[in-house]
Amino acid sequence: MLKKTELREASLLWIKQLSAGKKFTYEDLYRFLESTFPAECSERGDAPNEPRYRHDARAAVWDAMPQKLGWIKHTGVRGQRQRV
Repeated sequence: MLKKTELREASLLWIKQLSAGKKFTYEDLYRFLESTFPAECSERGDAPNEPRYRHDARAAVWDAMPQKLGWIKHTGVRGQRQRV
């Protein structure tokens, strides 16, 4: 079973492999995790408002923002980011 930090790492690696200028949404990242790690996503269980793996994916996006790694930037559209 992948732990929280491993799903977060997998999300970060997915973001890192995107080509410069590529735009993506949280839904794209969720879809990647659901298709690549279906068992692990279901094993993470659900928080009161959403599946826990979705929080892991968003945490990876927060890690990749300019304040930490600087791999992505906000595009001005809600939920959309761009690889720099």
